Amino acid sequence: MKSWVSKYQIRERRSRLKRQISNVNWPPVRDNLHLFIEQLLKDNSPALDEISVEKTNGDCGESGFMGFDSLQVTQKDQLTGSGTWIIEENQKKIEYHKEYGVRLDINHSLSGSINVFLNRSKSEMTVRNNPDLLLFNTNDPLDLTDKRVIKFLKTMLFYSEVTSVGRKSSVWDKAKLAFLELRSHIRRKSASSYIYDLVSKSLLSILSLGLAAAAVYIAYLTLLATLG
Repeated sequence: MKSWVSKYQIRERRSRLKRQISNVNWPPVRDNLHLFIEQLLKDNSPALDEISVEKTNGDCGESGFMGFDSLQVTQKDQLTGSGTWIIEENQKKIEYHKEYGVRLDINHSLSGSINVFLNRSKSEMTVRNNPDLLLFNTNDPLDLTDKRVIKFLKTMLFYSEVTSVGRKSSVWDKAKLAFLELRSHIRRKSASSYIYDLVSKSLLSILSLGLAAAAVYIAYLTLLATLG
């Protein structure tokens, strides 16, 4: 057998082994995270009463997805107090606008990959589309530590605030959301490229420092204006 064929076989075996390990480790990790998040929500009641967590299997009723299951942390939809009405058969029919809740989706596939998504459907009372973010991706369920999941939840709460139709975002909030969008874009492009990922992390570090410096400068100008 040629050496390059042998190397290919070795890489394929390693890939299959990683996939098998991921699929074996995912169910207990998912169940432990479900209990952890459930307890976290209870411990922080009533502040987080509008948020719930559940396990899903891709079943959408009359359609669905095969080979996927996930842990979904979902925020309840809220009525905005606005809406539309029309007259039908001499009766006023009212349709109330909703602000749809944020959804954090920790998604696993039988290919062994795990992706963490954050999204929110567009409200009927705005033309703004909310960004669909990829927060994290891995092939190892053990990377989903309690500390990392808490970070996901903090990002979820920030995302909920900054994309709310009833809240005017600050310049800093908009910059932070744009930064999350950039990181999401880089993750989607660099999922299979180590070098690209390494370069992107360096770029993100530089951008983080730039944003921090800009925030300090704005605070300094604000202080001068106040003193003046």
